[in-house]
Amino acid sequence: YDQFNEVIADRIDFAYEDQTDFSEDSKSDWDAEAIFKINDKLVVLTKQWESKGTVAYSIPAVSGDHIAKRIGSYQTEGLITGATYNSTSKLLYLIGYTTILSPFVVRVEGSNENAIFEGKVERSNLNINLSQVEGIAHVATDTYFFSSEFFSRESPPITLEPSLFSFKIESENEEFPIESPEEFPETKKDKLILYGEFGSDTLKYELTTDSSIFGQAIFDSTGKRVQYVLGTNLEGNTIDLSALRSSTYYLAFYLSDKIMSKPFIKY
Repeated sequence: YDQFNEVIADRIDFAYEDQTDFSEDSKSDWDAEAIFKINDKLVVLTKQWESKGTVAYSIPAVSGDHIAKRIGSYQTEGLITGATYNSTSKLLYLIGYTTILSPFVVRVEGSNENAIFEGKVERSNLNINLSQVEGIAHVATDTYFFSSEFFSRESPPITLEPSLFSFKIESENEEFPIESPEEFPETKKDKLILYGEFGSDTLKYELTTDSSIFGQAIFDSTGKRVQYVLGTNLEGNTIDLSALRSSTYYLAFYLSDKIMSKPFIKY
């Protein structure tokens, strides 16, 4: 990085030492998005679409062609998308999400450049509703930020805006107190927020809009509508979920100028 704001970059090429499947499949066990540095090594963490775990590989932090050496694995039951190693606290944090966009964090104590998961490993769900989390970084010994990506699908209609979150570790037993998301600037004043307790058959919501509400619907994960209420029949801000089985659903409101939707999980 010089006075003309130009970046001088070195290229690192590597191959996994134990890879045998080289088919062109973007959703294989050899995909990778997370990388961090520990001492003088870079560690790449795979994003295993098939096995739903991650494998750590070590490569030298210098340019050139290298063979990535396998130095550990962990069954995350989800897709790892980011990692950060705090050399001061000696803590490693991985972040990811499941196939139903349920985000989680993995905390590792006692990592070393030869055995990443040798120490104490804990996996915790993040209480931020469904989200496609993609990156994590530490800004101090005890403060971490992680981000989520824009996500959209047509059936059922759902849009998740990109957001920034943080948590602070105050002790070894801290359970990731997540602060309210600092959402990127919005141009729309409409907002839908969902509330619910684990194991509860009641979903609460807060809908802020100046538009007329024509109807309220719930869709299952296949896009099938399983509940519908006319806007004129809506009372209060709670929904009875007792008739629904455990799964992922989407709550949608039909407004006069748009459809607003948010995902939720019925346990």
